[in-house]
Amino acid sequence: MDWVEERAAQVLDRVPPWLWDGETLPVPVEDIADSVFGLLIRDVTEMDTAPGAPQLAFGQELSGLLLATRGEIWVNARDRSSSVRRGSAARRTGPRGGGKPFRRCAAHAPVAGPVRG
Repeated sequence: MDWVEERAAQVLDRVPPWLWDGETLPVPVEDIADSVFGLLIRDVTEMDTAPGAPQLAFGQELSGLLLATRGEIWVNARDRSSSVRRGSAARRTGPRGGGKPFRRCAAHAPVAGPVRG
């Protein structure tokens, strides 16, 4: 396990069992983001409008952004709608099963306090 995953595991240990038991799928990603991390997950169609969004080459697009100072995670709405059509569990796998925004957020979060930007 790399240091980011170890750190994410430490932070996610703060998730109360009434919110998520650490095993049951689908993971209540939005509830965890809100209740534990104070983050709002937004489906956004124009990811390049995010404050500080990087310049991308033609044909590239962002799948998600952590906007820590705003307390938001922006998820590309087109990715979300196409994964839902395909039946993908990409958004539902959550913090330990591929939830990149959680891992990134957890890598910079204090273990014993709320995540702040």
